Amino acid sequence: MLRILVLLLAFQLTAMADDPVHEFGSWVGVSMGTPTIIGKTKQVSLRVAGVRYSRTILVRPTMAVRYTLDVIPYARLSDPNESAIGKGAAPLGFEMRFRPGARIAPLARFAGGFIYFNNDMPRSGGARFNFTAALGGGVRIGLTRSIAIEADYAYHHLSNGYRAEVNPGFDSNLVLIGFSLRR
Repeated sequence: MLRILVLLLAFQLTAMADDPVHEFGSWVGVSMGTPTIIGKTKQVSLRVAGVRYSRTILVRPTMAVRYTLDVIPYARLSDPNESAIGKGAAPLGFEMRFRPGARIAPLARFAGGFIYFNNDMPRSGGARFNFTAALGGGVRIGLTRSIAIEADYAYHHLSNGYRAEVNPGFDSNLVLIGFSLRR
């Protein structure tokens, strides 16, 4: 039991002064192409906007691991025939930030969540509730000690998980721009 307490204490003490424990930010993204690696639908357009909370959970000299939670107040998914507006969240997110504390820090991200649309997508046999998964990377640039901007790429997949009659899957190459505030 004592060993577990020591490990937990060491885990909490790993946050460095140069890598903030808490960050709050916002971001916008737009799709720049439609791959069909997982999904089957071509010519999809996705536009999203979100706010993010992140917390450092582990810091080492060469990298920091952070938990991320995204709330998505706006998402617009369009294909050649129809479109839908939605809201959602990505409560399962992790970020690896390389060179923590450096002014320019490369990063890699994974996020999983959901988006609930105002109508079925696709309308003929689809579902309003869709799961999301995104994998990508980018760079974080510190402007001041407490403000940073980020530019990311993410491979984004959206699917109803075969919970409806039709599950075409929608894939997007997302380009995201955002900023964050350290606390």
